[in-house]
Amino acid sequence: MAVQQVGCARSRDAAKAGRAPGRRLAALAAATALGGGVWLAAAPMASAATSHCLIINNAIDTSYTSLQAAVTAAASGATLWVRGTCTGTATISTSLTITGQQPAGFTAPTLSGGGPGPVLDIEINPLAVPGVTLNNLTVTGGNAPSGFEGGGIFDIGHLTLNNVAVSGNTAVLGGGIGVEDEGVIGGIVTLNNSTVAGNTAFGLGGGIFIAGGSPASPAPVVTLNDSTVTGNTAGASGGGVLNDGSLILNGTSSVTGNTPDDISS
Repeated sequence: MAVQQVGCARSRDAAKAGRAPGRRLAALAAATALGGGVWLAAAPMASAATSHCLIINNAIDTSYTSLQAAVTAAASGATLWVRGTCTGTATISTSLTITGQQPAGFTAPTLSGGGPGPVLDIEINPLAVPGVTLNNLTVTGGNAPSGFEGGGIFDIGHLTLNNVAVSGNTAVLGGGIGVEDEGVIGGIVTLNNSTVAGNTAFGLGGGIFIAGGSPASPAPVVTLNDSTVTGNTAGASGGGVLNDGSLILNGTSSVTGNTPDDISS
């Protein structure tokens, strides 16, 4: 049975003015009190497998060692295959599928931020379908600076996560994932058999931050299908999810074990 929670929508103008006076300024204050960003050091690899990054675009028979370079060169609707650990942030503005592979000799496919900003900044037109799909990946090491949402992923369009782990990311708003509306329709995010765990927001939404809509556009929607949000932390509220839009839980999905609370709106 589906469980739907609809948060309290805020005006678009308020949301855009610094991604929101009131509570968000309080969140910034809480972040300052907590001492700013957190950087996560990768543990040494015990395996002989290589973490070397390789991204393959079979359609144009080209490989890359930078996700941004691969994304920039890809045509709309292309599929990129990721092997090893690819470090660096990327902005995506067209429909793409990014799928992790782990052939012999490679470590688990991972997108690691390695610097300021979301690991993935998805700025695709909210009306574009199918949007961006991520398969069989870990998204980690993102650190969104003040004024941005989503340490691991920031999204304003259609985004689907299949068997994806979003973990070890930090931000002021939306440690793991930040979902916003940009005046047309709100971002639409679907998680299938995925986890959002071990992320930190110094203000609101340790795991996921779902912004409110406006009279001109529907609020963002996040749907969890057999997915888990757990072990995330927020400095103010919404340790698991700060929901000012719409949150839907299907199947075995759960939002539990987050600090200081699981869901706030």
